[in-house]
Amino acid sequence: MQEDNGQVNRRTFLKLSGAAMAAASSNALWAEPQEACASVTRREQPKNPIVIESDYLRVELDPQHGLPYRYSVPRRNWSILGEDLGKPILVTVCHKPTWTFRTIPARVSAGSPQESAVACLFIVEDNSEKAVQFLLSYTVEKSTMQVQMYGVREFNGYELIGVAMPRLVSIGNEESPNAWLAHGDDGGWLAQVKDANPGSLKPNTFWGEVLATMPIVMVGDKAGLCIQETTAFMDETHVAVVGEPGKRRAAIGTTKVHRVNGSL
Repeated sequence: MQEDNGQVNRRTFLKLSGAAMAAASSNALWAEPQEACASVTRREQPKNPIVIESDYLRVELDPQHGLPYRYSVPRRNWSILGEDLGKPILVTVCHKPTWTFRTIPARVSAGSPQESAVACLFIVEDNSEKAVQFLLSYTVEKSTMQVQMYGVREFNGYELIGVAMPRLVSIGNEESPNAWLAHGDDGGWLAQVKDANPGSLKPNTFWGEVLATMPIVMVGDKAGLCIQETTAFMDETHVAVVGEPGKRRAAIGTTKVHRVNGSL
């Protein structure tokens, strides 16, 4: 890795494959922010997960935060975790009358799953004032999960800037000693999680955290891999490693950019 750091139905970006892959390079290509090196909390298994599935892929979502908890490929007896740190979706909004930008956790109301799909309504409140709301739908088709954001509504002078889901898929060297991660930025890098220093991708000079050349990132182990493709051209792609030595965790995810952030 490099050093530190209306309705939009084209936002389909997550692909999960059960194909095998060899162990990765041991190159350590990360900077080490202090907070990324500390011990990390872990998301507990949800008691009543929302389950959507196809003949190839089963996805369990945590209804508390509306995020994937685990992906399973039953035919290969292989699984990989989703958001693993127990953190909610964070939403950046702009309050235009005061020209202030705030990042706020989203409150979720999960809908009823329809076997292979579910839509979750997210509501963002700023000091008890309703700011924005939007829908995220998760749809499974064969070995692919698609995520779409739509139904955006803005209230009382607020504008939705972005919706951050930086850990849609995660893997750690504790449960998978051969865990690896890869991305296509700057010619591409491949590293084993246990040998990676904590950190995240350095923003691109021109595009920020948009991987304009090849917006594809991967994590996996010797039994399977997960490929994330960010197809919305202004959405950001995230790759990160956290945790103390021997307990490294790698994750891939995205931020859905609804508007340009004027504070930047």
